[in-house]
Amino acid sequence: MTPRDNAVTSLNITAPFSVAAGEQFTVEVNASGGKNLYSAPFVLSYDPEAINFISISEGNFLKQDGKQTEFRSSIEKEAGEVRVSMKRIGNVDGVNGSGRLLTAIFKGRKKGVTGLRLKDIVFTAPGGAPLEAVPYNIAIEIK
Repeated sequence: MTPRDNAVTSLNITAPFSVAAGEQFTVEVNASGGKNLYSAPFVLSYDPEAINFISISEGNFLKQDGKQTEFRSSIEKEAGEVRVSMKRIGNVDGVNGSGRLLTAIFKGRKKGVTGLRLKDIVFTAPGGAPLEAVPYNIAIEIK
């Protein structure tokens, strides 16, 4: 294996440490250390009793070189899951480095501490070779 083959992509969620109940807040999912990333499906899970999902938009990481991408999301509000599918289109190389995969808007609902978690991560290189990704989840206080 070359260093490129066994690189690990870190996935980080950024959000405020605390928000007021009723307040909207922005969440970003960022990748760092990516090597040859072509497809990046995953699930962003949350507690629907504590926060409400409002919207989602694609980040710029997979299209950093101007190539076309496909971005889809589906929301399971009762389960508290945002299923995300994103990939580059066509016979193109994967991308390297760091950047934003998506931005989501949530709204604080119930006082207490809640979390955002990344799961079902299936990152691949062009041709479908699996890539290792390590998620870092966060907690948010709803005041």
